[in-house]
This record gives sequence, C-alpha cells and structure tokens, in this order.
Amino acid sequence: MKIKLLYLMLFVLVLIIAACSNEVNSDLKKYKRDMKPIYKKEDTILDNINQLNLDKLDQLVGTEVTAEKHKELNKLHKELDKEVLPEVKSLKKQAENIEPSTQEVKDAHNIYVSNVKKREDSISELNEYISLFEKSIRSNEKILEYTEVFEKNKAVAEKNASKAKDSSEDKDDYEALVSVIDKNSDDLNNKAKYLNEAHSVKEKSQYIHDKIIPSISKYVKALNQTNIKSNRVNQMRQSQIEMYYTLSDYYKERKKGIIIEEKLQKIKAPDDFNSKVAYLGKDEKYDKAIDRLEK
Repeated sequence: MKIKLLYLMLFVLVLIIAACSNEVNSDLKKYKRDMKPIYKKEDTILDNINQLNLDKLDQLVGTEVTAEKHKELNKLHKELDKEVLPEVKSLKKQAENIEPSTQEVKDAHNIYVSNVKKREDSISELNEYISLFEKSIRSNEKILEYTEVFEKNKAVAEKNASKAKDSSEDKDDYEALVSVIDKNSDDLNNKAKYLNEAHSVKEKSQYIHDKIIPSISKYVKALNQTNIKSNRVNQMRQSQIEMYYTLSDYYKERKKGIIIEEKLQKIKAPDDFNSKVAYLGKDEKYDKAIDRLEK
C-alpha cells in the first residue's frame, strides 16, 4: 500500500513539473514575441550611438579647445540630449511594461531592465559631463572677453589720467579722484586675496556674492559722489566706472565658473565609453538566462 502511494505521489509530482515546464515554455514564447520590437529598438539606438564616434571624445575634452572642437561638442551634446537619451528612456519604459507571468521568465527579464537602467545612467552622466564642459568653455570665453574690455577701459582711463595729471587746472580734481580710486583698489586687492586662499567652492562663490560684487557697487557710488568739474577728469572717472562694471560682470562669471569646475571634477568622463554601451539590455548574462529557459 505504501509503495502504491509513493508511486502516486511521484506521478503527481511529475505532472506538476510538466505543467510548470509547459507554463514556462508558453510564457517564454509570449515573452520573446513581446520583446521583438524592443530588441529592434535597442539595435537602432546602438547604431545611432556608434555613429557618434564617442571613441574620439577624449580629443574633444582635452586642454586645447578650438572652435571646431567646440562645435563638435555642441553637436554631440544635442544628439545625446535630444535623440539618444529620450530613446533609451523610451526603451526602458517599454521594457518595464513587459510583465511575464512566470517567475523564471521574470528573473531573466529583470536582468534586461536592470541593464538598460545602468546604460541610461552611463549615458546621462556622459551627457552631463559634456554639458558642463561646454558651460566651462563659454564661461572662460566670457571671462576673457570681460578681461579684454577691462584692459581697453583701463587704457582709456590712463590716457585721460595722463592728460589731467599734466594740467594745472585739473590737478585738484585729478588728485581727489585718484585718492578715491586708490582706496577702492586697495580694498578690492585685499578682498581678491580670499579667492586665492584654501577655501571651498561654496565659500568662494558666497564671498564673491556677499563681499566683492557689493563692494564694486560701492566703488562706483564713491566715484559718482566725488565732486569733479574738470572735463578730462570726468572722462577719466567715466572710464573707471566702466572698468568697475566690467569687473562686476567678470566676478559674476568667475563665480559661475568655479561652481562649474567643481561639478566637472565630481563627474569623470567615462573611460572607454563605447564598450560600456556595446549593449543596452542584451548582455551575456541575459542571453544565458534565456538560453537556460529554452532547454
């Protein structure tokens, strides 16, 4: 009696295993049909990524930035931001909407979804790095422009100062204005030393906002309040005021620049990026998981 009962239990167990196997096979077939458009979409995205020539990225973000490199970086950023990333996000959403009915197929599919998420993160990080690098280039260009404008205004101010200095009629006004300018310069030089000291980016940017820029506004006010009658000295004052406005713009841009540089240092450009996006969801682990279910 016990032997018959054991045979019966084994028979039932075999039936259960067969039923489960059939259920997994049926679910796998449906899963593979559902995944066909996703696989096709993945292949298209990878083709588009390959056309970006990301293996040359290190040449674009080197120390020497030319106009041509800047143009290529801008194009790459737009393609990643407007074309590749949205398609990868769409692929991930489509994959997440696939819901296998058996745990075995779910486990395999979870590998695919996890892979796509990782690839999305890698592409997003690269996109952010390129975006910040572009902003850094533009910020440095603006700082250079402000420096050139400052030097031009300085040359004009020195020319007017030279004329006023040699004129006995302008002497009193000249000395009064120079006294204010020297006082302003000493104050600004002392404040600017802070930016060369060992302070955090947050502290430096806050210092520019709280101390340097308000001080420059006070310098302009002090110049405007100085009683000047001489035309030459007035021209000298106007050139000096223009210098202060340019300095204000310079420091505002410098504040942006140091914040950008800090973010860039926190995000390293991915090494060998092409190998990291050789696939999106279909890797060796995923393929083996599917193969095991087919056997």
